[in-house]
Amino acid sequence: SDSDRARGEWLADAFDAAAGGAQTFSPHDGTAEWSKSNEEKRRIYTTYYKPEGLDPSDNELRPEHAIALLRGIRLGPADTFIDLGSSRGGVVLAAAASTDARLCTGVELNPTNHAVAERRSASLRADNGINGGDDRLRFHQGDVRGSMVSLSEYSCLFCAIRGASSRPKIMHDLLVTLTGIGGAQEIEVEGGEDVGAGTDGTEGDAAATAVEVQRPVARHRLICVGFGLELKGRAYESAVKLTRAIAIASPDERCGAEALYGDIGPRLLLEYSISPAGRLGTLLPER
Repeated sequence: SDSDRARGEWLADAFDAAAGGAQTFSPHDGTAEWSKSNEEKRRIYTTYYKPEGLDPSDNELRPEHAIALLRGIRLGPADTFIDLGSSRGGVVLAAAASTDARLCTGVELNPTNHAVAERRSASLRADNGINGGDDRLRFHQGDVRGSMVSLSEYSCLFCAIRGASSRPKIMHDLLVTLTGIGGAQEIEVEGGEDVGAGTDGTEGDAAATAVEVQRPVARHRLICVGFGLELKGRAYESAVKLTRAIAIASPDERCGAEALYGDIGPRLLLEYSISPAGRLGTLLPER
């Protein structure tokens, strides 16, 4: 819609301002700057992705597409929203700028992308583009399965992880965490607060890990972008139900589905309802 485009253009301008004129490189230009950038990408892969057998990806929706998607998800003032694998923060910032969700959070493994999200967030705050104050918008760097975030506190979880080889394992671990079924271990610290792993995979302490102190939600919505969940035969199968499929219509040329992530997809969002087995804090999946 025209309003989506207008809001998207404003977000894109804010993102450009946050970039500070950062140079982009042709994939094969062979310059010293490109070589340095490529070496840093290899370092990040070796440090953060390879040890866990994860597939890195560096894709992000254009702002107007993110806003249109979020409109279909229908976030209200009671919702808490988290993007699992938030890249450079585009979807999270679009949610904070265009919805009434009371908390918008992103978790990203790649520290370079996380730093970009933080700069963008600061730019939007400076431009008064985020309603509700600084506490409404948060970014964390780490593995979505063991971050400093209690997933049980989020009513809507958004996941666009694209690594087909590692995604089933990641989603299994997340569903174990969210349902409390299938081999998770609950961790408690003095005082009874449930906390999870630090970004380095260690248990951490209460001050470092108990970032959000809220009441766990009774039911979660999980939005899978362009993929479905493997549930058959899983211990948590009865706790996870497909409730809605959101088709991306054939929009006009400017906002075409073929432009999402720079290719032809995703064409479909699948929404699942997840019922936790009793009260959940942050859980650590078995690995």
